[in-house]
This record gives sequence, C-alpha cells and structure tokens, in this order.
Amino acid sequence: MRRAHEQGRRRGRCGFASLYAVAGTVAFVLALALPAGASADFSLTIKLGGSGSGTVECKVNEGAPGACASTYAEGTEIELLPAPAAASAFTEFTGACTGEVCDLILTENQSVTVIFTSEPTEYSLEINAGGNGEGEWECIVGGVEEFCEEEYPEGTHLTIKARPYEGSKAAVFAGDCSGSTCSLVMDKDHAVTVIFNLKEFALTVQKIGGSTSGKVICELEEGPEPCRAKYTWGVSVTVIAVAEPGYEFSKWESCDKEPTPGSCEVEIEEARTVTVTFIKEVVPIYFTLKVAKAGTGLGTLASFPAGINCGATCEAKFEEGKEVTLTATPSVGSTFAGWSGSGCSGTGICKVTMSAAKEVTATFEPKPMTSYSLTVQREGTGSGTVTSNPPGIECGADCTEDYPEGTSVTLTATAADGSVFRRWTGMEGECALERVCRTKMGDSKVVKAVFASAESSTPPEAAGMAKVVKRIALVRNGAALLVLRCSGGPCKGGLKLIARLNAGRKSLVVGKRSFSLGSGGQRTVPIKLSALARKAVAERGKLAVEVTGNAVLRSNVKLKNANQGR
Repeated sequence: MRRAHEQGRRRGRCGFASLYAVAGTVAFVLALALPAGASADFSLTIKLGGSGSGTVECKVNEGAPGACASTYAEGTEIELLPAPAAASAFTEFTGACTGEVCDLILTENQSVTVIFTSEPTEYSLEINAGGNGEGEWECIVGGVEEFCEEEYPEGTHLTIKARPYEGSKAAVFAGDCSGSTCSLVMDKDHAVTVIFNLKEFALTVQKIGGSTSGKVICELEEGPEPCRAKYTWGVSVTVIAVAEPGYEFSKWESCDKEPTPGSCEVEIEEARTVTVTFIKEVVPIYFTLKVAKAGTGLGTLASFPAGINCGATCEAKFEEGKEVTLTATPSVGSTFAGWSGSGCSGTGICKVTMSAAKEVTATFEPKPMTSYSLTVQREGTGSGTVTSNPPGIECGADCTEDYPEGTSVTLTATAADGSVFRRWTGMEGECALERVCRTKMGDSKVVKAVFASAESSTPPEAAGMAKVVKRIALVRNGAALLVLRCSGGPCKGGLKLIARLNAGRKSLVVGKRSFSLGSGGQRTVPIKLSALARKAVAERGKLAVEVTGNAVLRSNVKLKNANQGR
C-alpha cells in the first residue's frame, strides 16, 4: 500500500488535497475554497479493493497515461487504467464506474473502487510416453476422470490412470512416479513418463523327419536371423525351411500363410506352434516313350507334357508314373487312321502311363480324292469348239470331264469360220465375256459357250453381267439382302452364296436364287439362308460368303446381322 501527499495552489483559488489509505483503500480527498465567480474543481477518490493488489493510472483528456491527481477541473475527461501486480488480476470497477471500463467526465466529486483479486500459484505437469507399446492416460482430480492439463493449482491432488492398448502390457511409471501407480500433489513442477511395453509370446517350431533332416531360419522386416524363443505382439515372422543334403521339404502345418514354397508366415498375437516336415529326397526314375508313323499318308505327333514333336523329335523321357497324352494331326490331303501299341487304339487321343519304356504307332493314310464333273454345252446361231487345261475336254467330241476338288480349270472357246464367240454362262468372275475363262472345281458344273453367226445382220442382244454393288449385305428375317447392278445388256441367271461355317470344314452352299435385271438396272435381291448360316450370323453377328453363279461376277461379301448393335 502506498501513501502520498500532494499540495497545490492554482491562480484565483487556494486549497489542499490529501491521499490516504484506509482498510486497504487509497483515497484522494479534496477540500477547496473558491472565490466568488470562480469555476469549480472536483475531487476524484480512487480506492483499491479485493484480495489482490495493483496500481491505477489516469489518462486525462486523451493525453498520455500518468499518475492520478486528487482534483480536476470541471468537465475534465478521465479514463482509469488499472495495472494488476504479480499473482493478481484486475476484476472490475465499482462506485462511479462499473464493469471493466471506467471513463469519467467530472461534473461533481466522484469515488471509484478498483477491484484486484489474487491468483493461485500453478505448477506444470509434463507427461511423456515411453516403451515399445501403445496406450493412453487420464488424470483423476476430485474423483473425476478428465484429460490431463499442462498446469494445476498449488495443492491439487491427482492420480494418473493409464490404459494399455491391445497387445501392450499394463503401464509402469518413471520420473516423479515409479511402479504401477502414480499419485501426485501439485507442490512443484512434475514430470512423469508412462511406459507401455508390448506383450511377448513364444513361437515354437516342431520338426518332423529327424534331427539331421533340415533346419529353419526366421525372417522379419529387417531381414533373416536365427529364430527367437519369443516375439513381441503384432510381429509378422516368416519361418523358412532349409532341407539338408539327402532330404527335401515336404510341408508346413498351422501357418497363417505360405507365401513361397518352404516358407511359413505367422502373426504373433498369442503363443504359436508350427510344424515343418522334411522327407528323404526321392531320385526320380525316367522311362523312354517312342512314337512311330505308319501308312502312306502324312501327319505329326505331339505330347503333353511337352517332349515329343514328331516331326523332328519322336522320342522323349518321362518320369515314372507320369501320364502322357499323345495327339495326332494329319497333314492336308491325309487322314489319321488310328493308334496301335501300349494299349492305344482308335482315332482319338492316346494316353500312356509311364511304368516302363513304351512305344506307340500312329497310322496316316491319304485322304480319298473328291472329284466333280465339268460339262460344256454349246449354244447360239454359230459354231465352235471348247478345250480345257488341264486336258480332258475337247468339245466338239468330248464335252464332259471329272476334275479333283479345288482344281482350277481354264476353258478356251474357239469360234469356227463364219462364227464369233459371244459369252459364257455358268462361269464365275469377270471373264464371262472373254474367250478364255477359268473356273475352280468345288462342285459339279455345266458351262455354256455361246457362239453367233458372223453373217447375221441383226445379232442377238448381248447378255449383260450382274455385279454386287455393296460389299456388306444385311441379314434380315433369315435372308441376305444383296444389291445387284446389271450392265452390258440384260442380266438373267442364278447365283449362289458359299461359306465355310467352321474352320477346317468344307465350304457349303448357304443360299441360292435366280434373278433377272434389265441393262443398267439395280435391285436388292433377298436370298434365303440355310439354317446353319442363319445360326452363324445370329451367334457371330457376321459371316463371310463368296457370291458365284452364272450372269454374275464372282465377289466376296460380308453378311452382317441387321439387329447387331441395336
């Protein structure tokens, strides 16, 4: 508490003021004697209250803060500025001011009390975690569990309660506490370490096969090491089996995983036992399997497992007890007639179990040749002859010949004197108007050579040829919609659609019909497809066909399902 005295004299008036302390208060008391007509000065009494201490400065008429005076002239604006001492806090004003702010305009004597309260001493509590485990803690103050604060008031009694997480042991304390419990009185700054350590469990590896059959090593994230008796909770241990000479690894039991052959992965969350089995190494026995080919046809033989590819390699060794499957594939123009030897027969696959050296024979024979007849007819007002290459047709006299399937036959028309060659009918391709034209034998055919008299003044109108305009034809309601255009004269004939529905199978006629178009005309011709062709288009969405026939140029067209993509 501070006591001060101040006396002053002002022009035109005189008086005195005293600053005094009574019962923890400081007061300014002003007594004035004013001459007649002089302006008034008013007293300002400032008292200090509460359990704390501090000082007060005055800021007069927006000036700089300074010591407060006991009197001020009428109308003076004063702001009181409290400053609490150490371990104290300003609380409020009472009297002429209330609350936390005091601004006065002196128009009469005023008294203000400034309340300071003392603050209790606080001490810090530092809690750190230790150990290789995990957990959490709380503080119990007054019987209530709460998060631990960094500071507590002097004299506070508290207990730190620790809870380990899964896999960790109960906590122990170090620092200002020790053992398994921690209770403190906040009479100074305290530091405590809460130690959580992981639980440890035994890992037992049992071995079957004898003491000299093999060994194990353990591998952690850090790398391989000798196996330990115990491991901490949550560790993943990979136990690797290593067979000794003369033995081999057989199996693991009770593993969580077997990531690679011979390895056993174990998650340590309790005591674990795994078992490894080593067996004596078995030296495999191999037997030779020989295959041979018979007959006058051609083909190849192959085995599964691989080893025989005959062709070039017609014998191989296979392990005792192994089942070997042999497959025969005939070459083009040959057929597989069957197996013989080592219990194999028929024309399917041959399975041989290797219990001794064995031999198997596969017989291939030439495929029977399919032939088709080609017949040439002559028409028109003229005359002439037709010959073939390969030879066989000399029409005049010999107008029919049989040719093997797939043979390409070239026909040459030679007009007699006084005649001219006009066209072929029944010939495919763009050569139908040429004297020399080629056809490929896929079925029996009748071809007509048209000769005209060179002396005829009004030769017959030349026949035209139809051509497929679009290379993609839609299939709708079971019919292929081909767009044909006729040129070079009227087009009248028949066409066929030929397709290979399955790989390795013979080409089949999948649709046919006759047509008639005027010269220069164009029309969509629907061709009803066979049931097999309709099924193929429905399943695949498309089908490649060859367009052939008489009075139509040979071409390739792709049939496409009209509903595809809808």
